[in-house]
Amino acid sequence: MFERLSLTLRVFICGVLMVQLTGCGTILYPERKGQKSGKIDAGVAILDGIGVLCFIIPGVIAYVADFYNGTIYLPGTSGSGTTGQDIKITVQDTGQALKSAGRNAADFIRHAVQ
Repeated sequence: MFERLSLTLRVFICGVLMVQLTGCGTILYPERKGQKSGKIDAGVAILDGIGVLCFIIPGVIAYVADFYNGTIYLPGTSGSGTTGQDIKITVQDTGQALKSAGRNAADFIRHAVQ
């Protein structure tokens, strides 16, 4: 029983660390560096958010780095004038994606333990 729990914990930690390592938009999209504004890329924002949920300090650093470098913004959307409605939709999409990711992670762990 302890071996199975240990294996599950190892798999979970490896999965979380992989998401965290690839979650930063600066690593994923280096060609986006230098953008000043635009629409936020929901994928990068969600990955950074997962980093905040799992490891607070690295997740916050990922957000800061992405906003500072401009890699969190979608290319070609500079000056599009992000409205409050756009931000509200992005936050809702992010919340739904995080709920879905939580369900998928729980299913993965359930299957790994069996």
